[in-house]
Amino acid sequence: MSVIVSVEDKGVGQKEVKIAVPAPAVEAETRRVAQDYRKKVRLPGFRKGKVPTELLTQRFGDDIERDVVERLVPRYWRQAEAEAQLEPMLPPALGDVDHPAGEDLTFVAIVDLAPEITLRNVTDFDLPDPAVEPTDEEVDQALEEVRRGLADWVEVERPVARGDRVKVTIREEPTIVLTDAGPDDEPEGQPLVFEVGEPQVWEELGLAVTGQRTGQTAEFERSPAEGEAAKRFRVTIEEVHERELPPLDDEFAQRVGEFETAAALREDVTSRLAAGKRGERRRQREAALVEQLIERHPIQLSDRVIHHEVEQVLGEYASDLSRQGVDVEGAGLDWQKLGQQVQPQAERRVKARLILDRVAEAQEVEASDEDLEAALAALARREKTSSQALRRALDRDGRLAALKRQLVRDKTIGRLLGEDGAGDADGDGDGADPDSTTK
Repeated sequence: MSVIVSVEDKGVGQKEVKIAVPAPAVEAETRRVAQDYRKKVRLPGFRKGKVPTELLTQRFGDDIERDVVERLVPRYWRQAEAEAQLEPMLPPALGDVDHPAGEDLTFVAIVDLAPEITLRNVTDFDLPDPAVEPTDEEVDQALEEVRRGLADWVEVERPVARGDRVKVTIREEPTIVLTDAGPDDEPEGQPLVFEVGEPQVWEELGLAVTGQRTGQTAEFERSPAEGEAAKRFRVTIEEVHERELPPLDDEFAQRVGEFETAAALREDVTSRLAAGKRGERRRQREAALVEQLIERHPIQLSDRVIHHEVEQVLGEYASDLSRQGVDVEGAGLDWQKLGQQVQPQAERRVKARLILDRVAEAQEVEASDEDLEAALAALARREKTSSQALRRALDRDGRLAALKRQLVRDKTIGRLLGEDGAGDADGDGDGADPDSTTK
């Protein structure tokens, strides 16, 4: 006997399913719930477990009815889902429960279904092909950064220049000058050490000290925020230091790491730059591929699906901030504005998943147990845990199946890109990439 009363189109990608729970099933469940209440409740004048059904119904009728609905609705929704062979993208929105006494219980489920996708061109793509071999200039620049990181700071007597590290005393100038104020009334200066030109340093401060010598004083203005009155500051140069770069020789290479010669260090830096360029090339090609797939396969999504994905994106952002030590609740973030900003990204992620799943189905792409184990091992290394512990955690949270689906999408992208050993989403040999464009 069918439990589905009707199925109607509700909107873009949505259907409204009306489901009926037969009256005998409602009555049987009501008796079971009432029996559970009889075992638990205590009423004056009755022994535990001996409260009459009529009194239970009188005292706890609403609670019993609510429990009956909470038990039956999910159960019969699953039955209707299987009967109609529905594959919702999200858990259904359940509501509008109607239960006249002695009759069938009916309720409505709003379901979001994956759109039908007719595959078009999934073979020819216009993909970027940036160079993956680093130039001599790029290698020289990387080695220069290594030298800068191990440089000594030497005090100099010349004017301050960009890149110098300066020690200063800075103080805010009072906005009201008292005519009878003396030297002792001046605000106390604060010591400060910074590198001129660093992005975290006020630009006005860097400009003020540039060209000054030790012992000299400069003044500058800075507005705390747009629309607020500017504040004046006085800064006195105490010391000026410049980097003394170590020579790029074998001794320096041994200081950096396990390198016998400067040539070996250069070879290692070249290899690392090449790996980074290959990863960046892979990311650019994947992004271009996904964008072209989306353009070729227009999809309409319901507001509910988009909203759910926006919430997922914001949740991931909040988790990232927390891992960085940010107090998310106290950060004063405008989540509504952030949600509007990430909505295009959220829509793109859903569309990419749907299209790649359809391509994978058509091309019979699968992820093997070995693929899953390799991905778990890679993710466990990143999370600094064991593969077994990670598997248990993912399985407990219902995310293990999602990881396997993502592996299939990654392998599909690799196949469409014409890669051997398709499935390495980030080009680093780690398998499924948690930050993939299709996550």
